[in-house]
Order: sequence, then C-alpha cells, then structure tokens
Amino acid sequence: MDGTLLSFRTHRVPDSAVEALQRAREKGVKLFVASGRRKADIDQAHLPDVFDGYVTLNGGRCSLTDGTVVFERFIDREDIETLVAWQETSQAFPCILVTEERLHLNFTDENVAQLGRQLNLEMPPADDLQEWIAVARSGVSQMLWFLSPQQQAEVMDHFPHCRMVRWSPLFGDVIPESAGKDVGIARMVNYLGIRLEDTMAFGDGGNDIAMLQAVGTGVAMGNAAPEVRRAADFVTTSVDEDGIALAFEHFGLL
Repeated sequence: MDGTLLSFRTHRVPDSAVEALQRAREKGVKLFVASGRRKADIDQAHLPDVFDGYVTLNGGRCSLTDGTVVFERFIDREDIETLVAWQETSQAFPCILVTEERLHLNFTDENVAQLGRQLNLEMPPADDLQEWIAVARSGVSQMLWFLSPQQQAEVMDHFPHCRMVRWSPLFGDVIPESAGKDVGIARMVNYLGIRLEDTMAFGDGGNDIAMLQAVGTGVAMGNAAPEVRRAADFVTTSVDEDGIALAFEHFGLL
C-alpha cells in the first residue's frame, strides 16, 4: 500500500488511481489491499471504498469487507519470550509487537520517529516488557524490528519460527515463517474460488517480492527497488506519476 497506492509525498491515493480502481470494479474486477499494515492503520489512510477484502500484516491476517476472517497466523509464543529476554540485554533494539487491537513498543529512537513521519502514523507509547508475555497469549501477528540489515542475520538466527521481510533500511517486518503476502493471497483466492493465474499484484518494496512472483501478473512501481523490479512481469511508473492507472490501461482493465 505505502509507496504503491499511497504516495509517501502526499499520504494520499492519487486521483488517477481512485478513478482506475472504481472503473475496474465496475467491470467486475475484485480488488484487495495487500499490506504490512493492520486493518486499523489502513483505515486511517482513508482509502476509496472499492475494496472487497484485505490481506494485512504481510499475509498474517486475511479478511473480507464484511469482517469474515479467511486466514490468520500468529508469531510463536516461544519467539516472543526469546525477544523479551534479548531486550533485557545490552543488545536491545527498538521493536513493536503488532496485534489486531494495538501496537506495543519497548522504546523509541529516531528511526521509530522517522517511520511514523513517513507513514503519517502516530507511534505508541513505550510498554513494560513483562506485559509482552501476556500480549503473546492473545496473539501477535507481526513484529517491527528496528535493525540494520547487517544486524538482521545475527539476530534472526535466534528466532527459528520467524522470518524477516524488509522494505525499508530503517526496520524489518518479522512474520511467522509460514506467512507472507503470497501465502495470504493464495488463501484468499482459494476461499473465493479464483484461480491464482488470474490475479495481479502491485508492489514497490522487498516484502512484495514473493507476492509479485506468486500471482499471475506482478507489477512493480517505478519507485520500486531494483530487486523488486527484477521480480516483476511489468514495471509501471511511480505512484506519483499515475502508475496504477497506467498499468490498468496497459493490461486492458479499464
């Protein structure tokens, strides 16, 4: 969603994309948001009312607009306990536990503040680490770890049930090993009786690569990283240069 449908510059969906989505839906195309955000944070972006469902939390939760939950996957509680122990050492780093209800942050730094500004989201106040064990019992869908790519490999070795997908040098999204946008999309289309080869996805970040490779047609935005562009079947223009509308026109969806 961010950098694909929403502009980082304006924090809005371009008018050309809104029109393209509306026209495609009128022709019978089903539309879904696939995002690392949770549904509550997607709602803050005030997207047009054209979507049939949501693949949120990097595939950790899939739901229809009527609230039906199609698929849900949580972080292993053992990994949360390991994280709490890690955070009590000198190697602590800022991280956020993400549940459907709220965000839980251990402490903040400039990278956390920068992410809030980039996504136009208010970051949560700091929590007591010991509360995180109780939070894990209710289900943690995703974690945001503010680590450099160099730190990532060393730290992830201690969390065998998770993997990290990254679209920003500031942080990585930590998700269950068996989740991902590609997994969520596969679960959603199977539920709806849609063939995967009849699907199209748009993306710009590293956490979109598996999704772009899994669907029938993967479209990278013009502002996408080089590795994302290589994974796609087609590269459109950037979100601020009417990239969604241009791709819809290119593939005859309008």
